[in-house]
Amino acid sequence: VMRDGEHAYGIIHRLDLPSSGLILAGSTFEGYYHIKWQLDTGKIVREYVVLCHGWVSPSLQEINAPIHHIPDKHAAKKTLPSWQRTSRSTITEMGKPAQTFIRVLAHLVRGSWRFSLIICRIRTGRRHQIRAHLHHAWHPTVVDGKYTRAQILGADQQWCPRNFLHRQRLVFLDGNGREQEVVEELPTDLRSALRRLAPAMPAASVTSTWPSP
Repeated sequence: VMRDGEHAYGIIHRLDLPSSGLILAGSTFEGYYHIKWQLDTGKIVREYVVLCHGWVSPSLQEINAPIHHIPDKHAAKKTLPSWQRTSRSTITEMGKPAQTFIRVLAHLVRGSWRFSLIICRIRTGRRHQIRAHLHHAWHPTVVDGKYTRAQILGADQQWCPRNFLHRQRLVFLDGNGREQEVVEELPTDLRSALRRLAPAMPAASVTSTWPSP
């Protein structure tokens, strides 16, 4: 399967560039479809560390909004006005169901700018899902050239080198039905960027828990 382009060379899912983190891949066709079934049925836990703009309320624990995306090479994109030919995903009723769960870890500041460090879990895997959902909630991710204005992007790039979105944890079942958990710590460049921020208030006053199933 790792030599088969029709099966993405075994790679099960993708990461937005230039985000970072864990990727699942199958080394056999059986393993590929075993993992892909779990992905398609929402069985895999996918957890991301995200730094976003503004102070996210601990009460915001879920964003459930349909996401629509037209690939750049799709013929339908040529029929749209130039101002609508964006490579961004959009929140619209014609989109596919998308669900993101949010846990607030901390509220942070840098000068007059406010930020939130959060953990996101996604049940679906739409293109740019976390970035589109947080933009929809008025909390765009840090250093996001697609979902923030040029002024905000420029200010972010002064202290953070890239989009602050990192897939840190995956939980899935292996071929023997045993649960496997994999964790990848925050990369050095994002840890360095995080040190440039200061806590806004005691963590206990802003942290939240995962919503009940």
